[in-house]
Amino acid sequence: MVRRLFQLSLKRNGMSSLGHDLEEAPGLPPFGNPASEGLPANEGQPQGFDSFEEIYRKAPANPPQTAYSILKVAEMLSSPHLAGMPAEARNASVMMALDAAGVDVKDVLQDAMLRRRALDDYEEAQQKKLQEFELAKLAANRILQAETDRIAAEHMAKIQSNVDEIARHQDAFRAWQKRKQSVLNTLAGASACCTQPSGGGGGAISNGLGTAMERAIGR
Repeated sequence: MVRRLFQLSLKRNGMSSLGHDLEEAPGLPPFGNPASEGLPANEGQPQGFDSFEEIYRKAPANPPQTAYSILKVAEMLSSPHLAGMPAEARNASVMMALDAAGVDVKDVLQDAMLRRRALDDYEEAQQKKLQEFELAKLAANRILQAETDRIAAEHMAKIQSNVDEIARHQDAFRAWQKRKQSVLNTLAGASACCTQPSGGGGGAISNGLGTAMERAIGR
């Protein structure tokens, strides 16, 4: 079993693609598919993230290009040749294969540590970018809110001014109506004077005109 696993590992490239469905090794971050890790960097959409392979490659202390990286160990652990085996037996088989290949376990563990550090540093950088983005958007929202409040205050002032102007026109109209009534009273008094009986034939005519005038004023 160990020999078959060792021969299988020699046929494969040491830096396996992160797109493979690898079983997580203890203490390792999950492996994702680079094709589905981020969205296009279109306006209004979140910025896409680098693939894990790119994160490892861009890290200041990127993992060494060795035939047996921690990813290779994870791939060996998920080999179908070890399927169904107890975890202890599976781990022992992988360790025997590494020993047979002359692999120093310290180098593998160092590779895992460097990859984990690269992922942590990338996460920290992305977290900082997210905080800066959030602060910028909140600042923009405060400016928009201040502008909205200013415009709302201006509109409320205009609304109040319109209401006040309506009230002034109503008061002016009511004042005119009072003056009109005073004029009508004056006309009614003068008309009543003209309707008093007097000598001559014009009395009936004056009386009729006066009555009509009083009726109009009464209306």
